[in-house]
Amino acid sequence: MSQFCYYNNDFTPYGNPQVFDDYYQYLTGSWKNALRWSRDGASGQTPPSAATPPTNFMFPAQQILHFPGNNWTEATANNTPFDRRFLQSAGKFTLQPGAVNYITTGMVWARTNNGGPLASVDLLKLRITKHKACLMYVSRHWTALMHRMYR
Repeated sequence: MSQFCYYNNDFTPYGNPQVFDDYYQYLTGSWKNALRWSRDGASGQTPPSAATPPTNFMFPAQQILHFPGNNWTEATANNTPFDRRFLQSAGKFTLQPGAVNYITTGMVWARTNNGGPLASVDLLKLRITKHKACLMYVSRHWTALMHRMYR
């Protein structure tokens, strides 16, 4: 994954894509109005600067090594709950004529019924661990699995 963003279910410059260029902006790291996403600790809508550098990933928590100790989540940003969607992209890469590129994606989701807005995070981490183990098994045995499936 090379980009990950949210957008609101509305028709603001930070909302639903409506035309081709809107999709392209989101897929390449900008809002619909061509403003680059920024790691501003809030909504990502502040123009990039030395204090708010551009980012490719919205709300990565502490996962981005370039920003150690900077825990940027929707909760720390104090975002008002809203109907939000997400979009992720892979690339840039060149696909040669006749070549095949495989992009494997997986979205892991978890929700608890109690414990507050961040209570599902522990369950999510557990599911991610299991998902990674499954992917490791599949990647180690890919050829044998494909051979069995397509005999």
